[in-house]
Amino acid sequence: MWSEALSVLHEARWRGRVTPELADRSRDRLLRAEIVRASPRRLLDEAWRVAEALGWAKTHDAEYVALARLRDCPSSPSTPGFGVGRPDSSRS
Repeated sequence: MWSEALSVLHEARWRGRVTPELADRSRDRLLRAEIVRASPRRLLDEAWRVAEALGWAKTHDAEYVALARLRDCPSSPSTPGFGVGRPDSSRS
């Protein structure tokens, strides 16, 4: 649920359907909800930052990048030019 909910929220922000402020507030409220979550908060926060930095609408793919970064994988995409071909083919 967490991945999908955050991904939909980030996509709505990315497409301009909600303001960045509303998306951020909604995200914070979701992550504070008293629901047991299987995904660690740190991973979700990093995935959000990755999607923002790389210009991706959805956070699904960003979770894999975030996990690589959090685990200090040597090939984690933190170099300039990574993500030039974004996984979302268009904004419409």
